[in-house]
Parts: sequence; structure tokens; C-alpha cells
Amino acid sequence: MMSPLEIRPALAADIPYLVRLDHTVESTHVWRLEWSHGETLGARFRPAPLPRPVILPYPYAPEAFLEDWRRLPALWVALQDGRPVGYATLRWSPAPDVAWLSDLVVDSPYRRQGIGRALLLHVLHWAAQQGYRRLVWAASFRNHPAVSLAFRVHLHFVGFQQAFFPNGDTALFLGRDV
Repeated sequence: MMSPLEIRPALAADIPYLVRLDHTVESTHVWRLEWSHGETLGARFRPAPLPRPVILPYPYAPEAFLEDWRRLPALWVALQDGRPVGYATLRWSPAPDVAWLSDLVVDSPYRRQGIGRALLLHVLHWAAQQGYRRLVWAASFRNHPAVSLAFRVHLHFVGFQQAFFPNGDTALFLGRDV
């Protein structure tokens, strides 16, 4: 039986472990942009199945944590049996009342066990305690598991930007009031 999940602020000793987590994700769907025309102009994304699952590389270099982690506004680590199995980071936002979730990573052997959800709920709770008004998360349009998780915790589509990530992926911005 596994011990309860612990989520705490990251320590310097955690960073080498976080860099080595599996940052790739397997996706079976892509979020396809659909424009609505007529009296109102709008955009929405719908999941479209891929012909076969694809393995997506992480849009950021995890090695950047070795130098940058101390400059982040917040970085939490999820521990299972004392071992780092995931993390979540906030980046600085241009809007002072918006918490900007940048990374939510769970090591592949620990996925689909509620760890990502626990991290996301922890971030939402922390943001509310700190006086933020809103949380926004940028997720790749190809990362179906991340977008699905966001919807399950009641984040909703708030916008998108093409070529947002260093690898050229389009970002879906998902958010909610905290």
C-alpha cells in the first residue's frame, strides 16, 4: 500500500530529481480549432482523435530548472513514499492578480492516480490564499490529458496563442476564478 501523497514547496535537493522525471506525454487526441461565423465571431476547440497515439516532447527544457527554479514565484513537489513523482510551477504573470501555472508534470509510472489533480487543486487553493483572483494555465493543444484534467477541475477555455511554446505548439489558455 502506498503512503499518502505529500505536496510541499520544492527544496534544492528535489531539483535534480524533478529534471529526471519523464516529461513526455502520450496523447490520443488533438484540440482542433473551429471558428463560428454569423452574428457573433468566436473560436472553440474540440477534441479530434488522432489515427494513433503520439508521444509529445515537453515544450520546455526541464534542465532549465537547475538554474531557474529559485526565480519562480512558486514550485511545489509531489512526493509518494518520500520520492518526488511530480511538480507544479507558477511563473510571473503580467497581471498581478493572476496566478500563471506554467508546468504540471507527473512522472509516467505515477500518472492516472490523481497526482496531477492533487497538484492542480493545491495550486488553486494556494492562489486563493495568496489573494490571487484568477488562475490561468497554458497547455499545448496537442496535450489532451492536460486539457482534459483542466476541464475536470472546472477550468475553462479563455483563449489561445499560436506558436506560444518554444517548440512552436499552440497554447490553449485555461482558467478559472479562485
